Amino acid sequence: MISQNEYPFLPVSKLNQDLSNFNEWASEVVRFRDSETVKIARSVDRVQQVLEDICAFANSGKGALYFGVDDDGLAIGDTVYNKKPKKLMTAIFLHISPPLFPRIQIKDFDGRKVVCADIIQTPDKPYFLDGKYFKRMGATNLSLFPHEIKIFMHARKTVERYDSTVIITYPGGINQERFDWYLSKVDFGDLYSSETQFDEHEIMQKLGLLSQNKINTAAILCFGIGIQETLPQASIICQRVNGTDETGNVIRNEKITGDLFNQCESTQQFLTQNMTQTSRPGEDWGEKRQVITMLATEMLLEAVVHRDYSMKDPIALLIFNDHIEIIIPGGLTKWYSNHTSSQEEAVIPPNPLLAKLFYLSGHLTNWLPSLAHYDEILDEYSLPPLELFSHLEYTAILLRWERERTGTAISRQEEEAQVYAVSTEDTSSQNTGRYQRDSYTPAILQFCRTAKSRGEIQDHIGIKDRKHFRQSILQPILKQNLLAMTIPSKPNSPRQQYKTTARGEQWFRNITS
Repeated sequence: MISQNEYPFLPVSKLNQDLSNFNEWASEVVRFRDSETVKIARSVDRVQQVLEDICAFANSGKGALYFGVDDDGLAIGDTVYNKKPKKLMTAIFLHISPPLFPRIQIKDFDGRKVVCADIIQTPDKPYFLDGKYFKRMGATNLSLFPHEIKIFMHARKTVERYDSTVIITYPGGINQERFDWYLSKVDFGDLYSSETQFDEHEIMQKLGLLSQNKINTAAILCFGIGIQETLPQASIICQRVNGTDETGNVIRNEKITGDLFNQCESTQQFLTQNMTQTSRPGEDWGEKRQVITMLATEMLLEAVVHRDYSMKDPIALLIFNDHIEIIIPGGLTKWYSNHTSSQEEAVIPPNPLLAKLFYLSGHLTNWLPSLAHYDEILDEYSLPPLELFSHLEYTAILLRWERERTGTAISRQEEEAQVYAVSTEDTSSQNTGRYQRDSYTPAILQFCRTAKSRGEIQDHIGIKDRKHFRQSILQPILKQNLLAMTIPSKPNSPRQQYKTTARGEQWFRNITS
């Protein structure tokens, strides 16, 4: 280290200032440099020039692209940055296969907006750009040799995704009118020159609608003719229920079929019409109703895109007097719980081709669902937060516009609990005899000595029907004060769990002895 005494002609304050300026300048310059894992570009408008880099990063395992950086590595920002992620993803979706889903963020560097795209470990390697394979070597890209492609193919983690499979028994074809309508919705921008000509077969290949040169399930679901004959589960059951739970009267019932785009359009009409007929006191109800309708429409669209189509159940939309319930086949909890995998692994949607198709047409603003977006809007309008219920066979989302329980209702339930507690004092033979004939109660009480969720309890005792479990098994045990909720003030909280009470422990000992 150089001593200040060696340079008596340089004031300490001046030296420190120069070092500070140098460090600031150096950090600005070296922040972005082309390397084995970094590529810089002045703007997303030049995305065509870096597609090869994106493909190489995907095959090499990782890499990051920064748009809004000049050739010297300084952040200069990218103009109209809020539209740039869409343009970037459109270019990737149309030119790189299989579907690649980078993490895209808008970051602020010294007041300048930079579009960042992280390419991370993916299970679908090798990726190819318009029929060519690349890998990253230093700060440049090299074509993969044939034997390297074979190694990639051999090491590929085979992930069977339903939307890319071919249904041999499907007798129909593609609805040309619907396909042309879709192409009119996709904004290709300047990704293709006006001279570029593609026949329909090439377009379908670029959109991922062909597997082994045959139309796949994604193509059938979005553009098929008479798809319900082959995929009856691809439908939505819509009901308007006059009541606050399943005991209410169904005053309108409709089964919506057709291709996925038709399902989204028709379900939105059902939702709008029935929400319009829902009235509540208050000057701001009209505005809140519009917000609820908008959010429910977005959730339904995400349900259509991300649901498990291998399950033989339709999506259900239930509109009650105080809430909307959307039941989605398949365990999508990890997606709807803002699931994030390791920073070294990519997050790929359950149906990547459907996510790609709906994103390109502008129906989706993000290819992964997220509840955080909805909760922010609900909080802004003083509406209750979303409630999420998960099971191996379905995911249920509740969107309320009224609190489920008021203080009076809570007090009434507490009084009822006290009445039940008195009536079951010392576990009288009348009540214990009732539960002795119920083989589920002992198993539940033993299992819930540590708090468990409703889904965990159902899995433990092998009950699949949520309504039957709640009404015939769970509620009677709660009323007998043998089991208690961990969050009694929010009975429908997605974090709700159930724990055996002291009375339940005594009851269990009496039964087992």
